[in-house]
Amino acid sequence: MPTPGGGSRREWRATVTFTVTPFDFRQGDIARLTEDATMKLKTTPFDPADFLDTEESQIELLADAVETGDAKYIANALGTIARARGMTRVAQETGLTRQALYRSLSKTGDPRLTTLLGVAKSLGLKLTFKAA
Repeated sequence: MPTPGGGSRREWRATVTFTVTPFDFRQGDIARLTEDATMKLKTTPFDPADFLDTEESQIELLADAVETGDAKYIANALGTIARARGMTRVAQETGLTRQALYRSLSKTGDPRLTTLLGVAKSLGLKLTFKAA
């Protein structure tokens, strides 16, 4: 088979050598770079209560929590709604301290049924059960 330069077909083999030079980091440079990057990163706390500004969004959160059947999620959802509506008012209406409500309605809290019922009543919610 002819080739563009004329003559017969030949196999051409080439060896390509790449030289990779690592960066010249001294010990501590990476730590300093990581520290600089971390110091420049600023975050702000996220509180979902800030975004639950309508009754519909609050009810949707609570309905989702109840649907899962997870007691901690239900308590946390009630706590989020209470913060959205004003924890001080809820505390006054339930007869509990704000600290007790924050503690029992947190992700790690385990509120009593009386606390959940009191918070639900304070929020204008009614607890009902129906057959599954």
